[in-house]
Amino acid sequence: MATNKFWGGGSSSESESDSSSSGDEAPAAATSAAPRRPMARWAEESSSDDEVETKRVVRSHTDKRYAQLLEKIKILKNHMKIGDFASLIQDYEQILKMLEKLKTVVEQDGGPPKEFVKSICGLESFVDEMHQKHLEAKQNKGEKLTENKQRAFNTLRAKVRKGNKDFQTEIAHYNEHPSEFESDAAEEDDKSDSESSDDGGAKASSSSSSADSSSDSDSSSSDSDSDSSSDSDSDSGSDSDSDSSSGDSTYSSGSRSGDDDDEDAARERKMIRWLITDEVAAKKKKKEEDRGQREEKEKKPKKPTAKDKSREVEPREASKKEKEPDEYTPEQLVKKVTEIAQSRGRRNFDKKAYIDKLHQLMQHASKQGPRAQLYIYSTLVSADFDNTGSVFAAMKIELWNEALEKVIKMLPLLVESYKDLKDSGYDDKAIQAMADPDNEDPTAHPRQQELFISFVEKLDDELYKALQFTVDVYGAEYQEILGNSSKFLVVLKRTLHFFEETHQVQPLAITSLRLIEQLYYKPDVLNSAVYEAIQHAQPEADKATWVFPSDSCAFMSKLCRYVFAA
Repeated sequence: MATNKFWGGGSSSESESDSSSSGDEAPAAATSAAPRRPMARWAEESSSDDEVETKRVVRSHTDKRYAQLLEKIKILKNHMKIGDFASLIQDYEQILKMLEKLKTVVEQDGGPPKEFVKSICGLESFVDEMHQKHLEAKQNKGEKLTENKQRAFNTLRAKVRKGNKDFQTEIAHYNEHPSEFESDAAEEDDKSDSESSDDGGAKASSSSSSADSSSDSDSSSSDSDSDSSSDSDSDSGSDSDSDSSSGDSTYSSGSRSGDDDDEDAARERKMIRWLITDEVAAKKKKKEEDRGQREEKEKKPKKPTAKDKSREVEPREASKKEKEPDEYTPEQLVKKVTEIAQSRGRRNFDKKAYIDKLHQLMQHASKQGPRAQLYIYSTLVSADFDNTGSVFAAMKIELWNEALEKVIKMLPLLVESYKDLKDSGYDDKAIQAMADPDNEDPTAHPRQQELFISFVEKLDDELYKALQFTVDVYGAEYQEILGNSSKFLVVLKRTLHFFEETHQVQPLAITSLRLIEQLYYKPDVLNSAVYEAIQHAQPEADKATWVFPSDSCAFMSKLCRYVFAA
């Protein structure tokens, strides 16, 4: 009976009968043909019964949103660990939006999820800690954040303070009973771990069942190949036995030789291995000796040549020339300050050395009067305003405060210079006539007064830009800038008082306009409070001038008249 091609090979009795019949009919063909391998069964029983069936979990839309919320909270915590403020802003906004979509479920549950409350509380404490660290670093002049990071942190802090206001009751409850939130978080972690372990067990069982089925299907092929592998194993085993026996014999013979023979043999083997002969070793040794000689020559100090000697002589002569005299004449002092001022804007300009040189000349200028000191101070303030930035970048607060201190010191010197001119017999018209553009004296009073007024205007402009370009109005930086505005108000008031006494129309108009901009847009209650705060820090002689007028309209109209008079 012929074997059915769909069911593979037949039984043993059928195969024997077929083989006997075929042997009687064609014995020559049977001897010449190779033995055919029985066909593998393909219609065998399926192994799907052994596999573990994975159930399809049907989740509602709300559950999916809740799972996404928890996943986003985990991402937020990771960004907190690495201090990525820009990503934290996006994460915080997204979890608020996700909670808004779950509004109906949140109202039914009686409030937001405890994991959400815990995350926003953790973010708020993280922001407060970072803010405190930044303040300490600023006070100790430590490492500061970059401009982009500082802007992102200020934005994050403002958003967290604004967004957490809607969850004050939940946050207060978390601060009072943090243990309740910890237990819920632990239960959620255990639940996620159990789910992951169940998934892992299902995968392991399915993999084991598939491995069993694959082993059954491969059993026939492994049996057929066993004969050939046994032959090759026997051959390799005989070879390994011969190698091991020869190795043992060499080891035993080597152990009988002495220590010197062992060392020579080891060296010989290494040389043969790397093909190092005696000639090659000698060449290598010679190269090492030549290298050592070259290094010794390089270490020895070279004899100074004629050029080197001339270079050494030049700095000595220059140092002798630069040796400062004990006393300066006014012309020498002006020349020296002008030389130092010309170094601004050049390559490798060192601002610290520039300031030190001018401060050393200040003691000589104090002996020559207020105008020489004003010239040095105006040169210093000009260097401070070199790095004011562009139109869309404000001056750094530290530089602004340094410039303000120098301008405050310039005002008494300006008053003293004006009094000296009046005592010398000059009237107001004669003093104004000194402001001739053909006058080449840089220490002239009108020129220094114009510089002083321009510095006051520049300080006001930079202060306004700093207030305008600060992102976080609730931050410490903005509060510091507001505090500096009161310092600048003191300078404006004193400058106005000086020009009122001296009846100088043009400077009085400029100062009045700046004072109007400081006071006009603020309510009288705020202006009176600022005046009162400044009054406590002033000496007794000046306290009377720091009382805000009860009739603010009359005060503003007086300042406007000063402006229109120009």
